Amino acid sequence: MVNWSDQMSECAVLQPEEGASCASKNSEPVRATLAKMLRDAISTGDLLPGARLSERKLCASLGVSRSALREAVRQLESDELVETFPQRGTFVASPTLSDALDIYEVRIELEGLAGRLAAALRDERALAALSDALDTIEAAIHGGAVSDIVAAKTLFYERLVAASGNAVLQRSLARLRDRIVLYRGVALNEPGRATGALRELRAIHSAIAKGDAPRAERMSRLHIAEAALNLGNALSRKECRAITPVEWARLDLLGAFERAGPLDQTNSHKDPTDEG
Repeated sequence: MVNWSDQMSECAVLQPEEGASCASKNSEPVRATLAKMLRDAISTGDLLPGARLSERKLCASLGVSRSALREAVRQLESDELVETFPQRGTFVASPTLSDALDIYEVRIELEGLAGRLAAALRDERALAALSDALDTIEAAIHGGAVSDIVAAKTLFYERLVAASGNAVLQRSLARLRDRIVLYRGVALNEPGRATGALRELRAIHSAIAKGDAPRAERMSRLHIAEAALNLGNALSRKECRAITPVEWARLDLLGAFERAGPLDQTNSHKDPTDEG
């Protein structure tokens, strides 16, 4: 599990992938290569929220200039993945519950649509790709590394959106992907969340395989709502405060307290502000 008390520690030294060189003149621009490496490290959980990016260590380990690294960091700042503070340095962005709810309110609409379209198309190759992704998630859960689970789940979502056959939807979710991944590792540290998420994703796959578009959309929305609730619990603890009534209302609007079909067997949730 993520130890939030360690989140301000400096980042681990990154190593380029085998055969890749940040300084190669024959590859893509150094800035783009560096930005991709840092983005991947954030998306897999190798760089946790709040981790400090040590300019000196990164330049030494990657063999790049400070100017190239700073250009890459500016790109990540524009994507809201890192934050720079005067006299303190640059850190991986620390998600807040308010920011997360903003993202998940959009995500639930887009991925619900992706599930519905994928079920309507019911492409056999897409179904096989989704099934393979589910097996990868299960293997990652057994392995126990959150970064591997995050990467495996990201693969499933990419294949789900591809299965929708809608290019505009794919581009829309691609723009949100990095920020969503920033939250994914946090939510997966909640006890039992990884196995619960796998069960929910299998329900989505089952509905798509049956060509049941309404249920595929419903299961997709329930999955996102459950993820938002787990994220809300984790982030409120990180912020050392209770979830506010407004935040509970937003979670309720997402459907975080609903269940349907086979998912009725999982734990139910209730808004603690509801006295009734």
